[in-house]
Order: sequence, then structure tokens, then C-alpha cells
Amino acid sequence: MGMTLPVLVIGLDRKIRNIGDSTGTLYFINTVGGAVGALVAGLYLFHFLTIPQVVLVAVAANLMVAVGGGLMIMRGDT
Repeated sequence: MGMTLPVLVIGLDRKIRNIGDSTGTLYFINTVGGAVGALVAGLYLFHFLTIPQVVLVAVAANLMVAVGGGLMIMRGDT
């Protein structure tokens, strides 16, 4: 989760205006994403990539979420 989830919670709360709903929604999405990521990594990625390459894929995905959330907050989309 790192710093991406708190930033996304703040952005979503500006739109929903309910911190509980914002936090719950994002925790749900984060949990589902973590489960899907674990399944994909364990069942597929390790058959085609090395461990360092899989870590780089995970880092890239996390950075895309962080940048996308930051851009949405700056543009006022949330």
C-alpha cells in the first residue's frame, strides 16, 4: 500500500464526501488487486520471467497507480 493508498483515499473522499466509503472502497480494490497479483505472479509470471523481472513488473504497476491517482487529483477528476 505504501503512500499510494492514503493519497488515493484523499482524492476519492473529495468526490464521495464520506471517508468511510472512500477508505472501504479503496481497501477492497487493493485487496482484490493483491490477490489477483499474487495469483498471476505465482501461476504465470514466474514461468516466463526471473524473480528480479517480476519485481520490476510489480514496481512498474505500483508506480502507474500512484502516477494515475496523482494526476486525477491534480486535474480534479476525483
